[in-house]
Order: sequence, then C-alpha cells, then structure tokens
Amino acid sequence: MKPLWILLIALVGCPTPRPQDDDDAADDDDAADDDDAADDDDAADDDDAADDDDAADDDDTPDWRDAAFCGSSGATVTAEGAGFRVSTDEYSLYAEVDADEAAVMGALLAATYDAFTAWFGGTPANTPLIAELWATESDWASSIAADGLDVPWGAGGLFHGATGKAYLWQQPTRYYTRQLLIHEVAHQFHHLARTGNQGVPSWYAEGVAEYISRHHWDGTCLELGVMPLLSQEDMPEVALGFVDGSGFPLGDILDDTGVGGRPLQQQLFRYFEANHEADWQAFKDVMDAHPADPRAEFEAIFGPSADHEAALVEHVELDQEPMTPVYSSWSHIHPHALEGWSEYLTIARVKQWPTWFSMEFQPLSAPFDAGVLLDFESTDNYLALVVSDNGNLWTFDMVDGSATWWDQGTGPGGPVYSFDLQWEAEAVTVTINGQVWTDTLSNPPAAGVVVNGSSMLLEGIRWGE
Repeated sequence: MKPLWILLIALVGCPTPRPQDDDDAADDDDAADDDDAADDDDAADDDDAADDDDAADDDDTPDWRDAAFCGSSGATVTAEGAGFRVSTDEYSLYAEVDADEAAVMGALLAATYDAFTAWFGGTPANTPLIAELWATESDWASSIAADGLDVPWGAGGLFHGATGKAYLWQQPTRYYTRQLLIHEVAHQFHHLARTGNQGVPSWYAEGVAEYISRHHWDGTCLELGVMPLLSQEDMPEVALGFVDGSGFPLGDILDDTGVGGRPLQQQLFRYFEANHEADWQAFKDVMDAHPADPRAEFEAIFGPSADHEAALVEHVELDQEPMTPVYSSWSHIHPHALEGWSEYLTIARVKQWPTWFSMEFQPLSAPFDAGVLLDFESTDNYLALVVSDNGNLWTFDMVDGSATWWDQGTGPGGPVYSFDLQWEAEAVTVTINGQVWTDTLSNPPAAGVVVNGSSMLLEGIRWGE
C-alpha cells in the first residue's frame, strides 16, 4: 500500500492532521508551604520509564467508588473579576477558570472537605476556608505580595498561616491544577484542624499534602491518596531514580534535612499508610502535637529507622504509576479512565508491555481521532491505530521522526468504540466492535491510548499478561 500523505515531524508536538476525504473537509515552620513546584515536563521523552509489575485492575476488583466520597456539592458560582467566586458551605474559592471548570471545582472542594474530615479526624474551627486560583504566575505572585507575604520562587502554590489562605496558579493540565488545589487546601485543613495553627516540619507537611492530593475524580465521586494511572510530574519515578543505588534515607528525612524532597516524602507516606496504618496514625497524632525530636518519636513506635529502609526501597520499586504521558495532554480520571486532548497526536503509554489491552470511547463531538498504540521504540519510532469521525481506520506510522498516515479502510460503526488488543510474536490483532484488524510490528510491542486533534474520555482501560 502506498502512503496517502507524508508529514515530516521536526519537533515534538508539531500538528499531525490526517488526510481528509474529498467530502470531509485539535510548610515551613511559619506554615508557609512553598515548595509545590510548578514545573511540568510538557514533552518528556519516556524511553527510560520504570516498569510497573501491577497491571490495571481486573474486572473482579471492587469499584473504586466504594471507598469514595460522592454527592452533589450545592456550590454557587458567580462572576467576579477575571474569573468566578465558587462558594460551598465550607469553601470560598476565587478561580480564574471558565464557568464549567468553576462548577467542577465547587463539587471537587465539597467532596474534598468530606474526605479531609474523615482522613484528618477533625475539622477547622471556622469556615469558609479561603483559596485563590489565578490564571498566571504573575497574578498569583501579586496577590501574595498584596497580603504582605514573601513570594516563593519556582512554586505553583502556597499556603500561609498568617493569612490562612491557599494560593495557587493554573498548571498545564486539568488534573495537575486540581491536584495542586487539593494539595494547598490540604495544607490549610491540616494546619487549622490538627496542628493548633502551628507549623510542622516540612517533610511531614509536604508528605501529607503530596500523599492526599493524588486522587480519582469523575465529576461526582472523589477518592484521595491513590496512585493515578499517570501524571506529568510522575513523582514515584523520580523517587525511584533517587533510591536506585542510594537507598532510602529515612533517618535524614525524619531529621528534616530536605534530602529526597517531595518524591520521597510522598512515598514515605504511601508505604506507612498501606503497611502500618494504625501505628502510622499514632505517629501522625504525635507529629501534630509538635514533638521536640520526631525521629526519636518515630523510633519509639517503629524501632530503628534503618530497619525500614530496605522495605521502603522495595516499595518504591513496585509502587509506580503504570502509564506515562509521552506528551502532556492527559489527565487521570479514575483507575480505568483518562481524558486526552490535543491539537496533535498524543500518546499515553503503558510502561510495561502487556499481552492484552482493552479500552473504549464514545465521542462527544466531531471531529475526532482516537485509538490505541501498537508498538513503541521512542518518540521517533512507533505505530498507532485510530478510528476517525469519517468512519475510516488509520494507522499513524512514525519512522525515524517521519510520520505517515495510512488509510486502513472503513472502520466499524459507533457510537461506542471498543478496542481489544492481543500481541503474539511480532504481530498484533486488534478487534474493534467485532471487526478484526491485524498487522506485523517494526518496533517493540507497546500498549496505550492515543488522541489526535480532539478531546476524548477514554474508559475501560485494562491490561494484563
């Protein structure tokens, strides 16, 4: 088959429109938590991403919503300044977002307050809690300065006990911005409900906020303290890079030396929350009471810190996000769903190749191109298969940085498109709504989802060996 159209890709993120048919014309001790960095690797190459042995949940696993906080927010949204005032019973948020996202954040904050109440075991004495979400870093900094505070450098958010306010600015993806909002209001809630309005060691404050801000959220139900399918920061992978060959410096973290930063602080909480829940809660109660020697208090409960370091390294090696965004246009929704949007072809790849993969989507509007990754060596060499709004199947074949769209004929009818993939040797079989398509592979087999020139909710994402 001859290529219909060839597009040379010189830079990551260049437009990748497919050919068109003739008839079918993108905390310190002062309680100032300012190390919530805003950096986002918008086009991070993921060739060296860490493998993850835990495949997506099987169909037999409990619904994640069984542990979630669900319900209607009762939030009111009114225009104010360059954004909206979002008001719930417990929060007053000024947000420079569109009206739809402001309503989503009202529902998210209402569910967050309920989840915080359960997790922290208490509530702040006074509400509403005040938060600000600015469109730009400069406006965020101006608000902080106007309140008489020092503006932290290189941060995406700040909570300060002097004002009792949480400040943040918009990040590159919706999930990242919502996660940062939960992170900052977690500092706020923790400070006002548990610590007696006093600062706590940075490693502890950040560990709390990093752990609890990772979430599932489908617009109605919220679960905190989870491992997302993927994120732009991918802190577990950063933690893995730190401990690989260096060990887990638990004693240094407890002494608040700053070693390892937020990635290790997050993993510290994930390990003890999962494996020593009751004793960890007892330790958190001690920490919230401002002990003179946190390391001594830890060792009074758990024994020598060094005795836990090998288990912590093993935990970090296994506790990884299972997918990685090849480009940044992805948001985690829940254990089996991602939202993807881009003017260009964008990929979310499973880090470890499975032998089978499945997912489905229902387009909300046209035009759309969405589908699956078939093989992947690097961002310069991979193959994807998509179904388009014109009813055709297309392969997107990237070879040494040069992309070719190949017409694969008429695809199955919608409106829901269900994909099932099986790999064997150097071949892949894809079944879409009962229609079977096969091909041989030029690169190592790889699983994942792709979106091109559209916005899409991809659900039913599962895989296994």
